[in-house]
Amino acid sequence: MNGECTKRHYIPQVAVRLVREGSIITAEPKIIRQPSNTIPLLEKIFEGLIVEQFVAILLNTKNHVLAVSIVSSGNVNSSIVRPAELFRIALLQGGTTTSVILAHNHPSGDPSPSQEDISLTKRLIEAGKLLDISVLDHIIYSDNTYVSFKEKGII
Repeated sequence: MNGECTKRHYIPQVAVRLVREGSIITAEPKIIRQPSNTIPLLEKIFEGLIVEQFVAILLNTKNHVLAVSIVSSGNVNSSIVRPAELFRIALLQGGTTTSVILAHNHPSGDPSPSQEDISLTKRLIEAGKLLDISVLDHIIYSDNTYVSFKEKGII
């Protein structure tokens, strides 16, 4: 065979698809005009959780909610979030996502942001700029109260 290799190599052919996992039913409209508009939605997502969960609320140009994605679940005091995981779902929306609102819960009952929360948010804002997806706010929800990074002037 003149030194030619006849071994075949199989390379996976892959596809990424957006899959609807269910729906969250709220009485409020699906338009976010201010941070408090997210609370009925966040109550449904974080209700009864004893671990931190980080979500992204995906919005179009008119701030209509397109979808909500659970980005990561952690333990009682942390949740690891990578920019790639956060923005993957936004990109899969077919280019209709122009902004996101970040949110996570603090099972401790204290919605005050930690230094890690603030530095993560700044990293995610920078990553979003590269993808032309704005991070409008980061909301920490806990025990029927919340802290909005936008309202507090953190972002």
